[in-house]
Order: sequence, then structure tokens, then C-alpha cells
Amino acid sequence: MENAENKPAEKKTSAVYSKLEHFFENRQLWLLCAVAVLAFAIRAYYLAITQSQPIWWDEGEYLSAAKHWAFGTPFDVNPQRQPLLPFLLAILLKIGISNESLLKFLVVLLPSVASVILLYLFAREVADKRTAIISSFLLAVFWTHIFWTNRFSTDITGFAFTLLAYFALWKFYSSKQSKWLYIMGASLGLGFLTRVGGIIPLFVIIAFLLIAENISLLKKHWIFSGLIAFITIIPYLLWNQLHYNNILAFFPGYFDAAHTSEKLAKPIAWWIFNYFYQYNGLVFLILFLLGLVYLVNLFLGADIMLKNKDSPLRKDLFLLMTIILPMIFFVFIERNAEDRWLFAMVPAIFITISKGLGYVQDFLAKYNKLLAVLIVVALLAIGTYWELSQADSIIKFKKDSFAPVRGAGLWMKEHSSKDDVLFTNSVPQTAYYSERKINSLPSANTFEQDVARLKPKYMVLSLFDASVPEAYEYPKKYPQMLVPVQAYFADAEQKQATLIIYEFKY
Repeated sequence: MENAENKPAEKKTSAVYSKLEHFFENRQLWLLCAVAVLAFAIRAYYLAITQSQPIWWDEGEYLSAAKHWAFGTPFDVNPQRQPLLPFLLAILLKIGISNESLLKFLVVLLPSVASVILLYLFAREVADKRTAIISSFLLAVFWTHIFWTNRFSTDITGFAFTLLAYFALWKFYSSKQSKWLYIMGASLGLGFLTRVGGIIPLFVIIAFLLIAENISLLKKHWIFSGLIAFITIIPYLLWNQLHYNNILAFFPGYFDAAHTSEKLAKPIAWWIFNYFYQYNGLVFLILFLLGLVYLVNLFLGADIMLKNKDSPLRKDLFLLMTIILPMIFFVFIERNAEDRWLFAMVPAIFITISKGLGYVQDFLAKYNKLLAVLIVVALLAIGTYWELSQADSIIKFKKDSFAPVRGAGLWMKEHSSKDDVLFTNSVPQTAYYSERKINSLPSANTFEQDVARLKPKYMVLSLFDASVPEAYEYPKKYPQMLVPVQAYFADAEQKQATLIIYEFKY
């Protein structure tokens, strides 16, 4: 009887031991763990040295919205800002987590490290294990990804959802399990709730499926995936309707007729192609170009790919589309871009670089395997040094930018009451630091009326978030009304003021 009772326990122990044994024998898993630890260590280091850095405009909007939702702090939430990140921040603030470094750790750094793992999983589905581990390593040391991990950035969190959606799509193809399509739908919905740019991966996937699946998109699992994506964003759309009386309140700020005409009036943004170098440096750029050899097979085998749904060329097509479609949008439609806006194509870029490295290793291994490995390691080391040097210089250079804006906000909070109104053009940052009602500086035509109506306590003039030119004349025009009470300087001699706070005297 006793032996019978012990058998299930022995089986469980044996199963656990077997899994642990497999874990310690799996070299690839150990490499991934090492890459993830490296990614965490790099990001944690820079989080530590930037823990006192001031926030920027975008960060101010997310954090001020979070304070508004958590505590009722006066702030007009911008309909162009997607709600997921500030909503998560509001929850954390509400439960008592207010330290900026800890908040950033939870909502930015952890998704940043998760992205390294997700890129490995995605690359393993569309390529091989060698390509996957190199790709994840490239993201671990990617300077732009490291830099934005040190800011309250929707780009990092949104990128994690993009990678999860890409991985889930290809996991569905390899496993034939519909649950992965449902995960993909939810990931795309959450990506859009994180930032409007999350719609780009959706278009990439739809465009790919129209080519690869054609009429098969009408199958129920594809339809359910789309429904899940839509259901995910329904609460946001309803909130838009209740709060702004417009279910698509974000739309006019990006895609209405006026903004579209303004964008299309700009020259075609060919300069955006420079990001292939700015992301990678010379060594990785050359490897990227070498890795594009797969395009030859893609074009030569296009007819086979379309007829055979199991053709590996379909994976190459997807990688190519994740690069081409974002480039078409930003070069020809948006005609503008920042490094973080193009994250959707980063997975394919790093996978292509990894393939290029693989070609180098395979070619040299025909003559000397040890030499092949040494050269691959050397190329990775050179490229990594370039990436980390870029990250280190820009993070440290930007670390103290906007410090006077933070100082002014905290000073005005200390020297004002909760009902006071402040005039400044650094609206979201000052709202976050001061927790007061903020108004942008009025024009010369409405200055006196706005002052009489709002009775502001202080006005800020600064070189940050520059004011309209006539605003700098207000202190001369109204010397009895505006009295300077605090200033911040760019030089130790205090001769070059970068920000001045004026108090209104009535």
C-alpha cells in the first residue's frame, strides 16, 4: 500500500529531474539566458545612472495622464496618446509605487528584456537557432532600444507586442494550433492601445496574409483572430466616445485631411534610408546587405512560394515585407521618421544581419572552422562596440536635458496652492512636476484677457519648448505685473538664463 502511494510522487520527481537535466544540457537555452542577462544588465546599468534625469514632453503626457487618472491631478489628456501605458502607470501610482526608476523598471525595462527573448522565439520560427541567438544578441546591444528603455516610452512596450504578434503568427504555422492566432490578435490590439504606430505591424501581417492565404482568410480562425483584436480595443473606443464625443478621437491628430495634406506637401523622405546605417554602423550594415542574398531565392522561387504554403520562401517574404511596408509608409506618406518609429522593421533587419553572419561562417568553415568562428566573433565584437558606444554617448549627453523645466515645476509646486494656475509652454512636464493647472502661454492678442480670466500665479519663459516670439516681450510690456522670482542658467557665472519664472502681481 505504501509503495503504491509513493509511485506517483516518484514519477513527479523523476519528471522534474528529467526537465532540469534537459535544461542544463540545452546549450541554446543557456545562450539565450546569457543574452537575456546581458540585456538586463546593460539596461539596469543605464537605468541606475539616469534615475534622476528629467522627463521629456511625451513622457510628461503619459505621466501627467497617469496622475490625472490616479489622483485627479489637473491635466487635459491628449486624445493622440494611446491609453495603455498611462493606465498601467496610474494603477502603479494608485497602489503607492511612485519612484520613477521603479515605474520605468516595471513598464519599460521588463518589456525591453522580454523583447530580446521574443525576438529569439520569432527568429527561431522563421530561420534557425543560430540566426535566432545572434538576432536576440543584436537587440540586446542595440543602441536605440537601450536608449528608449531609459525613457517612459510607449515604443519599447509597443515593440514587445509587435514581436509577440510576429512570433504567434509563425508559431501558428508551425504548430497548426489556432490559439496562437488568438494570441496574435490580442497582441495587435494591445500594441495599438500602446501607440498608434502599432497599426503598422497589423498592416504588415494583413498584407502578407492577402498574398500567402488569399481566400483562406475567410476561415473561422482568421476571423476570430480579427475579432479578438477588435474586442481588445473596444473599451478604448467607448472611452473616446464618452470623453471626446468621437469614437476615433485620435484620428484627426494623425490622419485628417489637413495633416495628410501637410505631410504630402513635404519632399519624399529619402533620407530615412540612412537609418539602416544609423541603426547598425558600418560592419552590421555590410552584413545586412550580405544577408539580403535571400531575396534572390525569393524572386526566383516566387511561383513555388505561392503554390506551396509550406515553402520556406514564405518566411523570407514576410521578413522582406516587415522592412518594405514601414519604409513605404514613412518615406512616401508620413515623409518623416524618428529612430523609434521604425521598430517594426528591426526584427527583420537583425535576422538578415544574422543570416549574413551565417553566410560568412559557413563559407569560411569550408577552409577552417576555428577561423570561421573567430571571424564571426570579431565581427560581432566590432559591431557591438559601435552599438554600445552610441548608446553610452547619447544617454549620458541627454541625461540632464530639460533639468530647468523640472526644477521650475517643483519650485512652483512648493510656492503655490493646488488651485493656482500656471502659464508655460512646457505643459505636460510642468503639470507632472507641479500638479497644478497648466495653460500654454497666450498670444499677445489675448494675453490681458487670459490673465484677467484665469488669474495665473506664475508664468515661465524658457528656451525649452520655445514660446511664440512676442511672449518674450511680456516682461518689458508689463513690468509692474510680471516680477522675476526664480531663474535657471546655462553657465556657472549665471549670465545666460535658460528659464525664468515670473510671478503675477495684481
